[in-house]
Amino acid sequence: MVVEIVFLIASAKVRVDTLAFLARAISTTGKVIRIEEDSISNDEDRSTFYYPVIEFTNSKRNPIQFKSNIGSSFPAFKIGQQVKVLYNPQNLSSAKIATFIQVWLGAIILGVIGIGSTMVGIVLIFKKS
Repeated sequence: MVVEIVFLIASAKVRVDTLAFLARAISTTGKVIRIEEDSISNDEDRSTFYYPVIEFTNSKRNPIQFKSNIGSSFPAFKIGQQVKVLYNPQNLSSAKIATFIQVWLGAIILGVIGIGSTMVGIVLIFKKS
């Protein structure tokens, strides 16, 4: 049950951090300037993931670029596409594309793992009784 609790705590922390980011974030429009590919391979298979690189202008009129930390197995964005961007003016490296998945995926994954493994653990405990 320790691992399950760790996942639940991590999910709660990511959720709180995301809510704090959203409270401070400024919204603007950015543009996809390129798509970066990253390949992962093992002995049997090779997978390619595509990460959009976005450029936007911050409130001080400085151009800022960032690579999304969430990629997909197909290019989800097109070069030249306009996207809504959220960023913290005190931490420009925290910029994100303003979609549900880009903002909340980390909390969702940790929450699902934590809740799912906790439920399995509880069922196993009661089966032993």
